[in-house]
Amino acid sequence: MSIEIMVIMGIDDESDTALRNCWKAAELLLKDYGLETYVVPVSTWVHDPITLSEMKLPKVIIQGRLIAEGRAPSIEEIIDAIIALHLFTLTDVTIVPTGSFRQNPVPEASYIQYF
Repeated sequence: MSIEIMVIMGIDDESDTALRNCWKAAELLLKDYGLETYVVPVSTWVHDPITLSEMKLPKVIIQGRLIAEGRAPSIEEIIDAIIALHLFTLTDVTIVPTGSFRQNPVPEASYIQYF
């Protein structure tokens, strides 16, 4: 399973810091946990300071979830968020039917099994 980190950046030092922290976190995740992580920088070229402040850049989005907005998250914060999201996706929910499909095509009772 691969993880995607999207960094929506402006042209400022805080955005550069966010991108560097994401790259470092991706390297550590691969080295320490074997998690393949892709960092996708998205640059926005806004020169108007009022519009830029309204956009609250940088934004760090991990697997579609907004993790940080308007600031650069630390490396530890990025790693913790990815591990939490990864562990959540590892606990897939499976519906295990009780009863036989030959006797009843729609089982009357089911239970949820976590693994």
